[in-house]
Amino acid sequence: MPGEEIIIKNAMYERNNRYDLYPTLDFVAAQFELDDTEIDLASTNYGNATLSDWEKRTLIATWLDSIDAARKYDYVRFDCPPATKIVSQNALSCSHCYIIPVIPDELSSRGVTHFQGLVKRKIDDELQYLKTSARVDKENTPRNYVRRTTMAAIAPFIVKQSPKCSLRAD
Repeated sequence: MPGEEIIIKNAMYERNNRYDLYPTLDFVAAQFELDDTEIDLASTNYGNATLSDWEKRTLIATWLDSIDAARKYDYVRFDCPPATKIVSQNALSCSHCYIIPVIPDELSSRGVTHFQGLVKRKIDDELQYLKTSARVDKENTPRNYVRRTTMAAIAPFIVKQSPKCSLRAD
């Protein structure tokens, strides 16, 4: 597991030294290798299969523990696709809340409630089941693991003008 070496400290200044506006804003850049990791995690089990599933879905929580993120950062944000891939499950396993960006249309509206259900049933409930079944005690649970993730907001973007409306004054 990587350590703090993957964190870009003072990222804005690092990119251009004229910008030292947020000296404590750090980033971990997304990488294409995450897709490889996704495939490896999905297809690999070791030892106790239930414990293996628990551990591969809480890797980010374990990593946050290892870098002492709770002490160093006020907030940690993950930018993930709204999917239930293992990498996204990892981010949700250590998140208190999530925001769903939507295009205000019928499909997105149905997608919000669908995604909420997936987070509850297929991520939060499944993780709790794995934890209980694998008999992971409190001492071996990552400190950054969050039992229940809630939706904080729905953020509309790419708002389109209705073809029936006109902003022109005739």
